[in-house]
Amino acid sequence: MELEVFGSWAGSPGANSACSGYLVAESSTKVLFDCGPGLVPVAQERHDLGSIAAIFISHMHADHALDLLTYAYRLIRFTWRGTDLREVRRVPLYLPPGGLRVLDHVAAAFGRPGSERLGNPFTTAFIPQEVKPGALIFVENLVVIPQEVHHTLPAVGYRVDSPTGSFAYSGDTMPCPGLEKLASGVELFLCEATAREENRQLAESAAHMTARQAGELAQAAGAQCLVLTHLIRQDHDWLSGIMDEASQEYTGELFVARKGLQISTLGTGAQAAHSLGLRSARKFIER
Repeated sequence: MELEVFGSWAGSPGANSACSGYLVAESSTKVLFDCGPGLVPVAQERHDLGSIAAIFISHMHADHALDLLTYAYRLIRFTWRGTDLREVRRVPLYLPPGGLRVLDHVAAAFGRPGSERLGNPFTTAFIPQEVKPGALIFVENLVVIPQEVHHTLPAVGYRVDSPTGSFAYSGDTMPCPGLEKLASGVELFLCEATAREENRQLAESAAHMTARQAGELAQAAGAQCLVLTHLIRQDHDWLSGIMDEASQEYTGELFVARKGLQISTLGTGAQAAHSLGLRSARKFIER
């Protein structure tokens, strides 16, 4: 199982990067977690959008879901150009509670009434459905489990288990009981680390976590590898700071999510290829 980061910005995308968007792949099966602004052009650098087996959205804030509209338009107007819509494979789209209502509002604003393809681009390109926390979702050889987390609107994290690895994604959340359950014993834990300790009060008022809290959680859950994401800055000082704060609590392998980062749960041999002093015994690639 391999994680690939398309983007890890919080709020809005950075230059040549995207907001939250993470691909988990095992063999030929690819699933996407979150679809924030800027994801579609980044994902197409290495992947065919039509090859994604399923999309999972953690919550309906714009920085996690806005590129669903762009994704749908890309499939409908380009990937499937000249193809009978009855012959295409719509992509299963899993949403948090309340997600269908949000898509209906967006479709009402940007859909094209009377158009077979673009009247509601979400139902043309996707099979949208809301998840039920705790209910197993099977995507080929992957088992995906949504877990309710605590944010400013309905939100879920996701856990993925397969014969070759395990992965968990917090989505956006403050510390809550569901998080440790989500990450319990997982090999690879992708966790939001929006703020540093000096901003903890502000982060918690917006239902986010600090890097140190992410480290505490990963340590308590027994996660083997922690990847910090949902970054409000990506300069060297900030990234070094959140690494330092997380490492005060967490003793496992530690990374910061940035565009091009790939980590395999089966890799061996350290290839920590940047200057932040990352601890690593896994396959690590950064373009």
